Amino acid sequence: MELKQLADQLETLGKDHKTFCESYDSQLKELKEKGTVDPLLQAKVDKNNEGITAINDQVDALKKEIKLAGLRKDVNSASVEEKTHKYKNYKGMPEFKRAFFTEDGMFDEEKSKVAGDVISKYMRKGLEGMNEKDRESLTDLKFNSVGTDSGGGYLVRPEVGEMIIHTQVETSPWLKFADIINISTDAIEYPTTNKRQPATRTYETGARVETTAATFGLGRIEAKEAYSRPKVTQKFLDDAAIDVERFLAEMAGDEFGYLYATEMATGNGVTSLRGILTFDDTSTDEIGKVEQIDSGSAAAMNDPDKFIDMQAAIKPAYLQASRWFGRRATEAVARKFKDGMGNYLWQPGLTLAQPSTLLGHEFVKCEDVSAIAANALSLVFGDLGRYKIVKRIGMRVLRNPYSEEPFVRFTFTERTGGNLQIHEALKILKISA
Repeated sequence: MELKQLADQLETLGKDHKTFCESYDSQLKELKEKGTVDPLLQAKVDKNNEGITAINDQVDALKKEIKLAGLRKDVNSASVEEKTHKYKNYKGMPEFKRAFFTEDGMFDEEKSKVAGDVISKYMRKGLEGMNEKDRESLTDLKFNSVGTDSGGGYLVRPEVGEMIIHTQVETSPWLKFADIINISTDAIEYPTTNKRQPATRTYETGARVETTAATFGLGRIEAKEAYSRPKVTQKFLDDAAIDVERFLAEMAGDEFGYLYATEMATGNGVTSLRGILTFDDTSTDEIGKVEQIDSGSAAAMNDPDKFIDMQAAIKPAYLQASRWFGRRATEAVARKFKDGMGNYLWQPGLTLAQPSTLLGHEFVKCEDVSAIAANALSLVFGDLGRYKIVKRIGMRVLRNPYSEEPFVRFTFTERTGGNLQIHEALKILKISA
């Protein structure tokens, strides 16, 4: 059903885009010939553009759901060997190793099934509604509080944790393109340098002079605690037909995704991920700064040559994986631009695997990038794979039926951190004052 819906929506998107191009061409022709545009024609162009935005949103939502459905199927149908490989990092955490793996290190599906049954009962009924045997089994899933964690809770099964992460990735427009690393500690450290160490040449017996020295240091990304608190009614939990564990996990995944989307744009990097829009400007690819390219127009984005300037500023090593990140309204503005041959720079994605593109690169809708306004950072272009996310292995869940009656609130907790490692891989369009 979803594939049929997607096919219908893609067909509508293609037709709407053709109608928009025809009406906008008429507007430009009228402006050239008469020096003014009929308000009715202007309204038609605007309505067509809004229609493309709306249908494009529906296409994106369907693509997300189809992808998540495929991931759920993959998780459920994976073999023991595949799960052992997929969840190997969990063995670095003693609680997870004990609860979900055999003594010889293989993923134990029977243990996971028992854990799923017990966690489901805990979610539906709470400790007070469980029998003694189930409470003992739940004790084996107790999460040991570490450091500044707000203590308590029970282990989320690796399969469910994977679905939460997949949901985060599909919800956050940034996260799916970042480099995500699982760790079993609270931080990772990596070497940094304030400039490149240049190479030079000499001959066999020639002197080796000192090249320009670079200063090396140590970068650190700490995995800070984040939580999501979905809530449902007890009546909902009592419905035996609902897969409560998966439903709540995907709700939590969505909320984590929204949080990380905001943080990857504007986070302070201390208590959250470091935001891409928070780095200072540079014109020389200075380490720790991101180059900003001026739009050339006060409080406006009306020069398509600036898109070409942004592409040209990206080094070839990063260009192939580069994407645009901007608001839906920014995409609507870009949709009107043409090249010197009269071809529109923005093109719709008309298949499941094909995204909408600007100058041949995917345009990712990201509402956490600034709107077009004076001094705003309104468009990002580059290889987001150079942004590193660290996730401490293991997620936990805690049930609270008391604080918001008649709702039962669940707290899902994980630890994450993130920062841009290679700053020259991104460029930002700054709107002129």
